[in-house]
Amino acid sequence: MKLSSWKTWLTSTVLTAACLGTASAEAFTINPIEDDPTGFKNNLQTFQDLFVQPEGFEITDPGVRKIDPNKLTLSVDYDVRAFFLNEGAGKRKNQLKFSTDGNQTFSDSIFGDITCRDAQCEFPEADGRLEVGDWVNLGNFTKGTNFSFILETINKRDQQIDRYQADANKNPDGLEHLVAYEYDNYLVFGFEDTFGQKHRKDGRNEFSDRDFNDVVFVLDLPVEQEVPEPGSLVSLGALGLVGFAYRRRKK
Repeated sequence: MKLSSWKTWLTSTVLTAACLGTASAEAFTINPIEDDPTGFKNNLQTFQDLFVQPEGFEITDPGVRKIDPNKLTLSVDYDVRAFFLNEGAGKRKNQLKFSTDGNQTFSDSIFGDITCRDAQCEFPEADGRLEVGDWVNLGNFTKGTNFSFILETINKRDQQIDRYQADANKNPDGLEHLVAYEYDNYLVFGFEDTFGQKHRKDGRNEFSDRDFNDVVFVLDLPVEQEVPEPGSLVSLGALGLVGFAYRRRKK
């Protein structure tokens, strides 16, 4: 390779790597809750009270409907937004990503290094990145788009990257790592970020507490899911889910 060509190649490679590094760190603009256009800010404390439990205790019955996070099909054309609600993780550099329509190439980070500096969080840190209610606009998507969300985390035992999503069969430990609920026309998601069965610490197991509060976020994402049998509804969840978020937009 000629020297001039080599310099051109090297410059291009460095610039590309720099751009990729910036994008993977955080590709979306983070907005404060004060700029929320959906009305979520008015009920932020209610969501905190219902879905943010003390560290080590999983949500047992928040009094709302549990939904299937494997079935997130957009019911209308929509600007989809994600809100940070809380985090109870002991890790740094957790990253939330998403893909659409079964694509296994996930987006750049919605939230990179999911750490909270807000006193309302379970583990507030002075150098945390997020405030409760911070949100991003994921973009405008067409009706019928299917969404999948993934949490990338670094395993404390071997420093390897683990990726957790709704389908337990695709998780490195074969376990469930994501729970989802519907409340007030929003979707609430809770991720468990540690590998393995509860309180195991052999091999790659990280002595998991299985509390599903390591990353808790809310989606303004109108989806259609089958209405379950009456016996599977709890407390406030006795309303049908079909097109629920679209009704808020029309208000």
